[in-house]
Amino acid sequence: MQDKNSVKRARDAVDLLKRRMELRSSMISIIADAKVKASVDGIRHAPQLSKKISRLGWMLFWIPEPTMVSTAVGIPMILAGKALDRYYNNLTVKGLYEETAKMLKSLESFRSG
Repeated sequence: MQDKNSVKRARDAVDLLKRRMELRSSMISIIADAKVKASVDGIRHAPQLSKKISRLGWMLFWIPEPTMVSTAVGIPMILAGKALDRYYNNLTVKGLYEETAKMLKSLESFRSG
């Protein structure tokens, strides 16, 4: 009895994920506003920005003859890059979509198996 319930729950979960994926794709095709596109692009490129800030901070910190100004600017840039990296956690829109697709495939294999 529990096996039938778990199989039914798995099927329901797969159906729910399929509906969510269809909803997401339809929403993306409907939304063509420039402001929304700019916001999504900001989310997509945020982890790259944190790495660039951190890298620039390290370059300022390790210049051949570091001065107090380069050290005073470099260390906060390194810390800001690390903080942004933790905040965004390397999450991108594309990565979120890929992880959802992987989970959907694994649930489908569970359902058929």
